[in-house]
Amino acid sequence: MHAQVLGVSVDWPGANQAWAREMGLTYPLLSDLSRAVPKAYGVLYADPTMVEHPKQLPLYLRAKGAWFVIDAAGVIRATKTLLPGELIDTEEIVQALTQLPEARRGR
Repeated sequence: MHAQVLGVSVDWPGANQAWAREMGLTYPLLSDLSRAVPKAYGVLYADPTMVEHPKQLPLYLRAKGAWFVIDAAGVIRATKTLLPGELIDTEEIVQALTQLPEARRGR
């Protein structure tokens, strides 16, 4: 299975590097301070009414937890948006990768 894992965060590069070390990540974690990627993929908490609610304010302009499987042609084949605090299930991603046409041919 040929795949490239990338993480995208709206945090500063130094914060991402520290977090990646702490979590033992072995894949690139990219900083998107402009928030262009989460906005383009529809996973940015951008509702301005959030600033009116103290419990929602910390999420405003933060990226939702999410993952995407994008094929070699750039087509999104699978996606999942997570609830705050929910962890990514690696097995779900592996399952989605095995469903890609390229992966099925290689079996």
